[in-house]
Amino acid sequence: MTAFWVTDLWDVSTVKNSLVFALSGRLVPTWSASCIYFLYRARLSGFVWTPLHVAEVLLVVAGGTLIYWSYLTLISSIAFWTMRSQPLVDASMELMVRPLTVYPWHLQALLTFVLPLGFIGFYPACDFLGQSANTSLPLDVALWTPAVGAAMLVLALTVFAAGLRRCESAGS
Repeated sequence: MTAFWVTDLWDVSTVKNSLVFALSGRLVPTWSASCIYFLYRARLSGFVWTPLHVAEVLLVVAGGTLIYWSYLTLISSIAFWTMRSQPLVDASMELMVRPLTVYPWHLQALLTFVLPLGFIGFYPACDFLGQSANTSLPLDVALWTPAVGAAMLVLALTVFAAGLRRCESAGS
């Protein structure tokens, strides 16, 4: 019996998929690799680059970054009251891995209106690919991302400031 790695080592599709997996798992968290991966996937999907689309992508990336940073700040600020917030971060990051449409409607609403994590990737991807998000929201909902990011930033900084006022130092 031949070992699995020997038979699949020379299969081009396996090597290609392994490379994509390695890039997404190890390098995509870095900024430059993320850009390369995004441009590659945009080309494969047939995304048409126009000046308007470039502006939209930049706005969505800025807004998504604000949402992500604000969400992490908000959840981490909860530690002022609970002393532990990592399980909340882990659980919410797990929710962002899948498209919102796999979740029941109440969880979709939560991830759109209460904790707007859907604006980081799901809604922009649907908009840029011209696909319906299967919601009653308009297709260009991705353009709301910067405004949602600004609102999340205000909320996160408010909760963080409240937590700082409550904070009790362990020092003298």
